[in-house]
Amino acid sequence: MKKILGCMIVFALLLTMSMTTFADSESDSIVSAANSASFVVKNDGSLWSWGLDFVGNGQGYDGLEWKPVRILDNVRSVSAGGCQRAAVKKDNTLWVWGSMSGYYNGEQVPSYTKPVKALDDVEMVSVCADFMIILKTDDSVWVNNFLLGDGTQNRSEGFVKVMDGCKYV
Repeated sequence: MKKILGCMIVFALLLTMSMTTFADSESDSIVSAANSASFVVKNDGSLWSWGLDFVGNGQGYDGLEWKPVRILDNVRSVSAGGCQRAAVKKDNTLWVWGSMSGYYNGEQVPSYTKPVKALDDVEMVSVCADFMIILKTDDSVWVNNFLLGDGTQNRSEGFVKVMDGCKYV
């Protein structure tokens, strides 16, 4: 019971801090959250992160950040799921961080505590716990990890094209 109450208090504090932190500035345009970490893209294109994250908030370390910290600029959108995070910049580049389940190198899963550039020509991304779905600027859809849409459970090394002619993911 004490753990539940403690978690509720921490959540309320984080929620309160996030509201007051941005109250004096522009309204927020895009938000995403996963595994106790929160991400906001402000109207000026800056990406902010805070919360508890064991795989990296995008600030160069993992752990707890009590207040929003700026981690990228010129960002159009952000998506977080499980331990993976991704942002699409205004120049259509995809930046990823966290534990990248879909980038197997043998048995090793890379983790990045700061955003790293992953792909060009990306329109939007949707991140889930174990995979990402990407819409490229040519309206093709790409996925990583094991949900390839080919009827198998084979894991990919990187992104695999699964479909053309799409508008949203």
